[in-house]
Amino acid sequence: MRALLTSLTILSAISLSSAAFAASTTTGTIRAYDTKAMTLTLKNGTK
Repeated sequence: MRALLTSLTILSAISLSSAAFAASTTTGTIRAYDTKAMTLTLKNGTK
């Protein structure tokens, strides 16, 4: 029982963290991509 609860807790934590990343979206034209910082800079200057 304890192993099942631990597995479910870990699975829930992973699922929620990936949902948080998917929550922020922006549209625009890409001007630059920084591979070190893993960020995109849009044509209007938004990161």
